[in-house]
Amino acid sequence: MDPNKKVLLAFVSFILVVVSIACSCGSLGSVTPSGSVATSAPINGNATSNANPSMAGKWEDKVFNNIHTIVWQNNSYLVVSTIHQSDSASYQITSQDWSNGVLTWTYSVPGGSKETITTVSLTPDSNILSIAWSNTEGNAGTMILYRVP
Repeated sequence: MDPNKKVLLAFVSFILVVVSIACSCGSLGSVTPSGSVATSAPINGNATSNANPSMAGKWEDKVFNNIHTIVWQNNSYLVVSTIHQSDSASYQITSQDWSNGVLTWTYSVPGGSKETITTVSLTPDSNILSIAWSNTEGNAGTMILYRVP
């Protein structure tokens, strides 16, 4: 087979896998404000003092190779660090918000761009966190973060 066709076939296969993962995110389930798990619903509602801190922990994004650390503190989720695994660079978190059951945070990356992440859903076993992301360069998408043991 022609090498160019092999590359094209590999690229198309990769896109199909990414699209399949993105489409399946809606069925993963999510955390409700009371900490119970709902299916096929975004994380929303009002944050309460008895929310389950199941989103707390270290989360790996395998696409951009970052680890995001989330803690439950003072009845709120808080992102305490975002670190690039390849060079252990710690990105400055410039803003964050936990409201209506959604955690959003923004951090700066080298070169001046800012990345914003918004939580979308959490699997019932609390090991996969679906997020939406965007950056100041106009790019956006969805991604899955995996809990780091």
